[in-house]
Amino acid sequence: MRTHVRELFLVPLCLSTAMACGEASSGETSTPVSAEEALVGQHAEGAVFTMSNAAAGNTVLAFHRLQDGSLEDAGEYPTGGLGSGASLGSQGSVTLSEDGHYLLVVNAGSDEISSFSVRGTQLTLRSRMPSGGSHPTSVAVRDHLAYVLNAGQDSNISGFWLDPVGRLFAIPGSTRTLSAAMPSAAQVAIAPRSLGVVVTEKGTSLIDTFAFRRNGTLDSAVTHASSGSTPYGFDIGQDGTLVVSEAATGAASSYSLGERGGFSTISGSIGDNQKAPCWLVITKDGRFAYTANAGSSSISGYKLEHDGSLQLLDSTGVTASTGKNGKPLDVAVDLNRHLYALDVGNRVIDGFAIDNKGALTPVASAAGMPETMVGIAAL
Repeated sequence: MRTHVRELFLVPLCLSTAMACGEASSGETSTPVSAEEALVGQHAEGAVFTMSNAAAGNTVLAFHRLQDGSLEDAGEYPTGGLGSGASLGSQGSVTLSEDGHYLLVVNAGSDEISSFSVRGTQLTLRSRMPSGGSHPTSVAVRDHLAYVLNAGQDSNISGFWLDPVGRLFAIPGSTRTLSAAMPSAAQVAIAPRSLGVVVTEKGTSLIDTFAFRRNGTLDSAVTHASSGSTPYGFDIGQDGTLVVSEAATGAASSYSLGERGGFSTISGSIGDNQKAPCWLVITKDGRFAYTANAGSSSISGYKLEHDGSLQLLDSTGVTASTGKNGKPLDVAVDLNRHLYALDVGNRVIDGFAIDNKGALTPVASAAGMPETMVGIAAL
């Protein structure tokens, strides 16, 4: 019988020890709000977050999500760290916990990660920690466990505990190297059902899986050849189905994750007839997956079958267009069947409503975004 991440590790003991040693900076404390409260902001039914990634000082940009999916500006929150001022070439640089209580972001310019508690669209900075390496570009969280991908020299992933108020504490001995010193890694994620941690490597066309140990650390990486070239962004369904975009192949593939590093291909390199499908997200109900095609100004949709196989929704590969000069660089879906794409070509967040067949209908965009924006997460 499988156990969940929160049941697998001795989280309270580890957190108590870390707090006693003063391993993280302390912020304002509060009692976490309920999941329902976290989803509701004033005049809105949800929230969308991205970050400026500005080299002079990184900030999180918050938006109210209205019932129709349109966005209203809800403020800007400093992370306390520095951005890189350029594209990170990654997915997952801004990440929400599943319950919507916490937001984690990377500070690639200062080699740190920041954590916030979330109440609607209001954020409170809780901690800022060294990332455990250089040039952090992606961060993942599940239950009270987080892992960050450091894509700079001697690329690695490093683990952290997330306490009930949203503060991060480094897990001793949690750093694990990737297949090479700098394999141009794109994303890290923590799989559900204690199925481990996954990393994609663009430069080597490998997918790394790491099995959990009971103390929150990981076994060494097990590498798997990607079905197609340049595995990039990915998402993992609640059943353990991994769907990965392939930027160079112009496709997406699905895989099955098993216990102790089990890994097998379900659908190999299903093309979308578009250019540079780099970012990928699965809807919350697990029915559809979408890629952001940076080279084609488009979004492609796939139907995700019960067995994990993929079927292109439209033979052209274009489920939606981001318009002239569009360059979608990251995607997220909310709880109410909307998809949002960061369009750096037009400096907007494009919004789309998702119908029962997976078709996308545009909703109002958020304009005037910074050219350096990266990462997106939605409630």
